[in-house]
Formats: sequence, structure tokens, C-alpha cells
Amino acid sequence: MGLVSLTAITCAFFLLTSIGQLHQRQSSQSNDDFAEFDDEEFDGVAPPEDTGKPEDHIPLDGSKIQKEATVKERGPKDDDVEEKKASVKSGTADKDFKAFEDDVDEDDEVLIEEESEGKEKPMPDLSVKTDGLKVISVPEHLRTKWDGFYLEFMLLLGLVSYALNFFYGKQKNQKLASAWLDTTRSTLERNFSVVGDDGTLKEPPSVTSATYSPVLMKETEHVFSLWCSGRVGCQSLLIDLKFVKRQDIISLISRVMKPTSDLMEVNVTLEEDFEPLIFAFGTKKVLSKNLKELQDLSSYCDGRKSCEKFKLTQYFYASELVETPDFVIDSELLKFLKTYPDLLEYLHISDQFSGKKPDEQAAASGTPVPPTAVAKVLQARFVMPKFGRTQAEDMELMLPCLKLMIYFVDKLKKLKLTKEAKTKAERNRTKMEEAVSRMLHSQRQESQQQRKEEKIRLEKERLMTETDPDKLRKLEDLQAKRDRKRNQPKMKSMMVRMK
Repeated sequence: MGLVSLTAITCAFFLLTSIGQLHQRQSSQSNDDFAEFDDEEFDGVAPPEDTGKPEDHIPLDGSKIQKEATVKERGPKDDDVEEKKASVKSGTADKDFKAFEDDVDEDDEVLIEEESEGKEKPMPDLSVKTDGLKVISVPEHLRTKWDGFYLEFMLLLGLVSYALNFFYGKQKNQKLASAWLDTTRSTLERNFSVVGDDGTLKEPPSVTSATYSPVLMKETEHVFSLWCSGRVGCQSLLIDLKFVKRQDIISLISRVMKPTSDLMEVNVTLEEDFEPLIFAFGTKKVLSKNLKELQDLSSYCDGRKSCEKFKLTQYFYASELVETPDFVIDSELLKFLKTYPDLLEYLHISDQFSGKKPDEQAAASGTPVPPTAVAKVLQARFVMPKFGRTQAEDMELMLPCLKLMIYFVDKLKKLKLTKEAKTKAERNRTKMEEAVSRMLHSQRQESQQQRKEEKIRLEKERLMTETDPDKLRKLEDLQAKRDRKRNQPKMKSMMVRMK
């Protein structure tokens, strides 16, 4: 059924197309029949005399002008038209010519009307002439409007916002650092002889000298550091203030998804006579991360353990020796955690601190990783409360943190391990040193083997690319000699002394 209907529609389409073509041919043929009357009425008539009066007989609708234009556009004349022209010139058929002219006028008017109906309407002229200049009227949809620059406006607004936020965030972090220094300066000056040394002077001035002026070094737009020295029990104390990147608007937007806070990191370098001890204490998330990344914790500590016996549910610890937790988690630390429960993130004490583990890719590539120099450190990280507030009463909450670190510096100086604990710690370090030496030895062997294989491969490529038969034979003999020497068993030479 569908095929029959499709066939009927196709036949009807072809039929209508044929009828349309036939009608077009007939209309074109009828137009050719009137070609013989194009210019006939004007050939034998004398032009009208110029009387100086306006011609009232010219129609206002312009049909006469259109008729003349149509007549001028006619094609060549036929033989009948030529005969009628001759009769008109001789003056023998004036009356017949007038009747014929009337018929031609009527026919031309009908033809002009049909042609004017078939023609398309001309496009309106968009040009306007003013004082000899041709001004083009631009269409409405091509004119420039401010609505078409919304993307540029958005980009410009983003750049301006970023610039304003940069200067505002930079100034805000600077105010926070200055407020912190003003609050903690007196405490640091009482416990250290040198506060705020920038390293430019060979002998930095002490806090009692007249030229003393603490310098808060600016590492980046959001990181500031303060270096102190001159206290018994430690070599130096470095404080890093790591603020939120307020100068970066993208970081502020990402902070909505991942909240961050201003931090204060304290790094104390202990004396050389410090007892062997490795201990870490902190929140679950931070301690788990340090156990995976730091070399000393992952090598010497067994794992993370809870602080339930100290009634600390949100903190965990990792220790090398069994006696260490009771020594570090004392009444002073418990009092601090009870008073300020959210300030301390982690506490790290180690005499084998070497930073993070070596890169796994470098170890897998066979490149020997030199052992990192170890240091005896006391590290801690504190969260600065009341985000972004620069008042003195807000910064005073950081004073108990500094006092806690000074307390541990004095306590670790007095630390004395038992004989069994010290023996165990030394044995663990000896095993670690042996493991490191074996690892370096295996890495050196692997790198040497790779160099040998690369040399053999280059020699084989040289043999394959050689075209001279004599040179090729010499190279093959040399390679065979090397192979025999390489495969020959090694013999030890012994010297026997004869009497």
C-alpha cells in the first residue's frame, strides 16, 4: 500500500512538472508574436514639435514611458513590418495605420501589465545621496552594539577583580605577619639572644644591642619566616608563617570546596648530644600522611597507635621505643591540649630526620640515590585561630604554642634513655645503615650492567652498518676475542715461596 501511494505521488509530481514546462513554452511563444509590433508605430511618425508648453497628454501612471522602454527592447523586425513601414512612408494608408496603432497600444498595455506582474519587485535602495556623497545605510543586524561585547566585558571584569584581590590579599597577609611579630616579639627576645636575623650580617646583633631590629623575611606573598638563635639545648629555631593565598582569587574560591587555615610551623635544630629518639604525635590524617612520606618514620616506627590511655580520642602517635610515649605525652602537653584542643596538628621528634622518601621513579630507573644527611630536629605545626583577624588579643593565642616548644627544647636536653632502650635504638640504626649501603650497592651494579649492555648494543650496530669486508672481518675477530675473554673462568694466581 505504501509503495502504491509513493508511485502515485511520483507520477503526479512529474505530471505537474510537465504542465508547468508546457505553459512556460506557450507564454514565451506568445511573447514572440508581439515582437513584430515593437517599433512600428514610431518609425513613420515625425517627432512632436517643441512648443514650450507642458505635455498634458502624458499619463501620470508612466504607462507610456514603460511602453517606450518595452518597444526599445524588442528584437529584429519581420518582413511584414517592413512592408507596413513602406506603406506608411508613401502616405497611402494613413487611416489603416492609425487603427493599427490603436490595436498595438492596447496589446502593448496588456503585455506590459503581464510582464510587470511576472517580474519580481526590485530591492529597495539602501543608499542615500547627500551632497554628492553616497552614504550606505548599514542594516540593523550588522551594526556594532555594546551587547555584542559581553564576553570581553566579562574578561575585563575578571582581570580587574583579580588585580584588586591580589593587592588586597597581599596587604592582608602582611598585616597578619606584622601583628604576629608584634605579639610574640617580647617572648622570643626573652628566650633567644638573636631574633629575626636575615643572614646578611656575619655577626647578627643581639636583642640587647642598640642596632637590633627583628627582620621578618618574606619568602612569598603568603609565606613569612623568622630565624632565632642563641639558646642552650638547640642550635636554631625557625618559624614559618604559612597564610592562606589571599592574593590568589582562585585559591579563595577553591577554599570553599576544601577549607584551609593559616598555619605556624616551628622547626628546632637540636644539639648534637641528643639521645637517639624518634617519635611522632598528631591527628589521624596528618600522622598517616607523614608515616607514608617521611623516611625516618616509615623506617623506624611500627605504625600508628591510638592515645586512648591518655584520654585523647582525636590524636595518635608513632614511636620507635616503648618508653617514649610516656616521656613525651606528659602533664604539660595534656594541659595544653585540654586548653587549646584544636591548635596542635602534629609534633615530630627525631634524630634521623632526612626529609621525604627518595623518588620511586629515580629508584626504579637504577640511578643511585645518595644518602641524605640526617638531622636532629623538633618540629610542630599549629593552626592559627580566628581566621584573618589581626587584633592583638587574637594573636595572643599563639604565645602558648611558642612556650610549649621552648618547654620541649629544655626537656629533650635532659632526656636520658635506659641502657636497654639505647642499645635497641643503636641496633636499629646499624640495620638501617646496612640496608642503605646494600641498596646503594645494588643500584650501582644495575647501572654498571646497563652501561655494559649499552656498549654491546652499540658494537653490534656498528657491525651491522659496516660495508667494507676487511673492516667487518676485523671487527668480528675482535668481538669474538672479547667474548672468549668474557666467558673465560677467572683464575686466582698463587705465589709459592720455595726454600
